[in-house]
Amino acid sequence: MWESVYWVPASWDSIFRAIAAYMIDRASESEIARTLEHSFRDELEEIAKGDDSLKAEKWGDVPELNDVSLTNEELKTIIVQLRALGLITHAERKRSPRDSTPYWTLTRLGDQIMTRLRAIRRGEGKPPKEEPETATEMKGTSDGK
Repeated sequence: MWESVYWVPASWDSIFRAIAAYMIDRASESEIARTLEHSFRDELEEIAKGDDSLKAEKWGDVPELNDVSLTNEELKTIIVQLRALGLITHAERKRSPRDSTPYWTLTRLGDQIMTRLRAIRRGEGKPPKEEPETATEMKGTSDGK
């Protein structure tokens, strides 16, 4: 097994669209990270499968994606950016004194933007897919068996 790092091109809209519905009530940072990792997994698999240099270097096999991970620093950058855009805020809610996990929720603006990005328009089967504008690193571990 070997590890390769791939970048998934993603716009802030596509990142927000992936996690916004999970933040209607509130979501922990670990829930946000898992949602992003799951949401971009298919794109990472396609990138890994198309990596000709990796296939040539590793016995000619098509790499298999075993793991997708978002680093803590990348997650914090995403949270800061979404806060700066006014889309999310700390979830102010009573919780156990032992629960120090940060929770995030949508702002009023975030709820409006989520509705615009995720709502299915009349005559469409599913929401439109956003074209990537920026790159966010999500690591994919490839295993050529």
